[in-house]
Amino acid sequence: MRRRSKSKYKGFQPPRGQKETPGSSQNTGVQTPPPVPRPDLWDKYASPALENGYATTTQDELPPLDDWPPPEIKARWAAQRERQRRNREIRRKGMVGVLVIAAIGTGFFALNRIGGKGRTPPAASPPQSQVLAWSVNLGLERLVTVVAVPGDRSPVALAIPNATLVDIPGGPTTVGTASATTGLTVAAVQATLGRRVDHYLVTDATSLMALVNQLAGVSVQTDTSFDFQGQQLGPGQIKLTGGAVVAYLESAAPPDLAGRWEEVLSGLFDNRAPRDLWDQVAGQSDSLGAARSVLAAARGAIVLELPTAPTPEGAVAVDPKGLNQLLQQNFGSAGGTLVRVVLLNGTGRRDLGGPVSSVLAPEGFQVVAIQEASRRIIASTEVVASDDSFLPQAQEVQQLLRVGTVYVGTQPTGIADITIVMGKDYQPA
Repeated sequence: MRRRSKSKYKGFQPPRGQKETPGSSQNTGVQTPPPVPRPDLWDKYASPALENGYATTTQDELPPLDDWPPPEIKARWAAQRERQRRNREIRRKGMVGVLVIAAIGTGFFALNRIGGKGRTPPAASPPQSQVLAWSVNLGLERLVTVVAVPGDRSPVALAIPNATLVDIPGGPTTVGTASATTGLTVAAVQATLGRRVDHYLVTDATSLMALVNQLAGVSVQTDTSFDFQGQQLGPGQIKLTGGAVVAYLESAAPPDLAGRWEEVLSGLFDNRAPRDLWDQVAGQSDSLGAARSVLAAARGAIVLELPTAPTPEGAVAVDPKGLNQLLQQNFGSAGGTLVRVVLLNGTGRRDLGGPVSSVLAPEGFQVVAIQEASRRIIASTEVVASDDSFLPQAQEVQQLLRVGTVYVGTQPTGIADITIVMGKDYQPA
């Protein structure tokens, strides 16, 4: 095969004596240029005779092409063909290997399914956040603790001092006085934190002693010495039995009680304590099993101090900024949003806020305000949802109070999710 000339030779006529190549066109008059001699014979044929301006080299004068292309080009082509052959062979073998592996895997999976061992395990559910309000009744004093088990961080235990002021409209003014009843304990904790409590547990001194004894005692850093069964214990690091723990707490002055309780909590939630010991905790709860589960999951909990500041009257007020930072860092999303409730009193009575809060608080409702109704006495109770989204909660309120008509309407205060117009038909439990 002869080499074609480049496009700049378009229009050349074939030399005399040479056949017209297939590239010439009779219709257009454009002719294929003459063949170019081999490079190594260029000098010999560099000056052919010209006739009318064209080379007159004949077919007989062209050099033989038996040695064209050169051997090195032929070797290069042969190497390229060999590489292509090897690549095809490698791809073929690779495809066969993939098919064999797939067949083996399919067979293994089928055998496992037949044998009952190849079931896909269920996807692990994300850890659930839980918040527990735990109250320990010592007789004259009560210890209120919030135990939180966030799903995405370490568990925490937050002791709330009894003297902490709390806003329960128409109810007790401190956490200590509110903890006299179960419902008001939950209401006080939720009003303090601004978050919902999932479960509650109320225990007594006997339950606390039994728990400590099951742990074979707890190590406590006592601040001062105290008397127990005729002996002086402390100060310093000491291991206390259940009876000694109760004596240590009962002998504390009111301002020191929360600090001593925090020391005891650190010993109770020590990482070395077996989880199953919490399964024996007894008390009053909305779900004793759930409360025990929260306490067991709180092993190793970080014991926190509630951010507070003294008031001029000698009480203890929550530091809102410090509390918000504590909740964000340690609670995360634990504890749901509270449903805000406003009471419009049309019963003719004044002792309304405490009983209603005690009933509604354990279900995630917070009474944020009490006002007088438009009429002093209203015959029938009405439960008004601020919009359709709160209609299910309004129906739940009606079921908890066991009285009232439910509907969606305009909220006169603008701050409530649900407004309860309390009528004379409401009777506290």
